[in-house]
Amino acid sequence: MHLPAEGYFLLLFFKGEKFMATINKEYKTINERIGILQSRGLLFKNINKAKEILLEHPYFDIINANEKLFCKPNTSSKEYFSHIFFEDLYGVYSFNNELSKLTMNSLLSAESKLKNSLAYLFSGRYCYNISRTEEYLNPNNYIQPTQRALYYKFSDFTPFTDNDYVQKLKRQNNYMAAYDKLPFWIALKGIVLGTTILFIQFLDPITKNEVKKDLKMDKFSDDGFEFGIYILKEIRNSCAHGAMIYRFSKSHRISTVNVQAGINEFHLSQSAINYMDTLKVLSFFSTDREIRAIKMSIFKFYLKYTVRGKRWMAKKILGKMGNQHITKWLKI
Repeated sequence: MHLPAEGYFLLLFFKGEKFMATINKEYKTINERIGILQSRGLLFKNINKAKEILLEHPYFDIINANEKLFCKPNTSSKEYFSHIFFEDLYGVYSFNNELSKLTMNSLLSAESKLKNSLAYLFSGRYCYNISRTEEYLNPNNYIQPTQRALYYKFSDFTPFTDNDYVQKLKRQNNYMAAYDKLPFWIALKGIVLGTTILFIQFLDPITKNEVKKDLKMDKFSDDGFEFGIYILKEIRNSCAHGAMIYRFSKSHRISTVNVQAGINEFHLSQSAINYMDTLKVLSFFSTDREIRAIKMSIFKFYLKYTVRGKRWMAKKILGKMGNQHITKWLKI
């Protein structure tokens, strides 16, 4: 059996097992790519400008990541709806970039507040003198969860099991080498958000409640709070890796947090977690100013395409993000 020349996915079934073939893509010049797009019905307002854009920005992120929303369904080959321009797709790409930057700025602020609260409150209870500076590495100062997935993570948690953990942090972050014993608030600067979340999940109930109260999230249960910071970690990873944020989606199949508690307490959709859901969560960790900037970006995008007579395109993008009605976004 031979793969199709275009390299589309081919599923083979043998003795009940499923195999997925790889994709092959042949190199194309910018002119060849534009020719292919024109053959599929995509229009161009300025081909020379489009060439400049494609030389400076990823073709995949402008075209491949967005085209399914604007191509006719159920056709043997890709074919765009009428009156779809390259500039429309580039506008979606530009909107996504701005949305990603604003989201990341808000996430960095939320992460800083989270780490500061954790370091201050934990250190006040367990690292209160020089000899106890690195007590954040002592598993006896935490509670081992009973939930199965977290139970095993606690047993294998690198800060607890790796005797060279602090030295590795110092090697990775030169400014930390000035410290004989590394304080928690300094160590957290070099610790990724995923690891920080586990520190929080392993906290004793009193310290965890103090962190929640300090962040003005004491109305949330521990499960709801932990779900919230988990979602922050997931959207942060997407922003950091240049993903299409407006297409963000996370399955409810998560073993280390109570998803249903998070959905109920943050009033999220019952289907897969989308960008609107993450913005609702982020609004509890960020300032009103930061959330307003994100909502304003979404509103300007919607208004821009409405003025162009292509509100349906904006509604498609917003629908992919979680809700096609702009009023629902402005109420977050």
